[in-house]
Amino acid sequence: MNKTFFWLMVLAVLLLPKNVRAYKFTTDFNNGFYFQSFPVGMQIFADSDSKGQLLAQLVSQAVSQWEDVIGRNIWDIPNSYVVGGHFGNNIRWASNFAAETGFDPGSTLAVTTRRTSGTYIGQVEVVLNAEFPGMTSNSGQVLYRTILHELGHVIMLDHSEVSQVVMASSLTSATSPRSDDVLGANAVVDEALHRQSIGFTSELASSEEKSSSPIACGSVDISGSGGEGGGPFNIILSLMLGIIATIFSNRKKQKHFI
Repeated sequence: MNKTFFWLMVLAVLLLPKNVRAYKFTTDFNNGFYFQSFPVGMQIFADSDSKGQLLAQLVSQAVSQWEDVIGRNIWDIPNSYVVGGHFGNNIRWASNFAAETGFDPGSTLAVTTRRTSGTYIGQVEVVLNAEFPGMTSNSGQVLYRTILHELGHVIMLDHSEVSQVVMASSLTSATSPRSDDVLGANAVVDEALHRQSIGFTSELASSEEKSSSPIACGSVDISGSGGEGGGPFNIILSLMLGIIATIFSNRKKQKHFI
């Protein structure tokens, strides 16, 4: 066997991922924190009827998109809204986004925060950036796609390594969960249900204290449209396999002419 071909084969095997999943769980979920039960109840708050009506409509659509593909009832969010104030688990607008979240209002579309209480998630909040162009009017479905993404953060999915999926780190053109999103959602819910069933307690939990600062997941900027991809690894692997195929093809041709 040609030495170059041999070592390329070895390198390709070493580069193959031990776990091919691209979805990720949030740090707090990996640390053992989880929801005490499903569905996760949330309330929608707005500072005007027009914002509230649009938000309630889009949240309902996004929840249906997720639950239809997951096949489970994960969120309990009434198709209604409250004008003024906010409390408990909620989805709401922020007119002074930077002051409320500490994130850049010029590039961050929304932030999801989770506070722990003991081993459980005690409060979850989705804060939408009312200052970002097009958000309050849902121009180009930017608000809808942001809500779809943030609901994934609510159930403790982190950003995926796959491009053009709902849970990609930058907002994409995806208007419904893709295969990696569905796999991740089922995996995180399955693990949460398992923890609920056995009464699991995180080693980092304290039953008498609430976390003083929440875990935050921000949706940052907007990426271009395009098909579902596999990131830098798939590009490298494709190049490697292409080189291997070329070498193998050339060797066959050489044998044919001998």
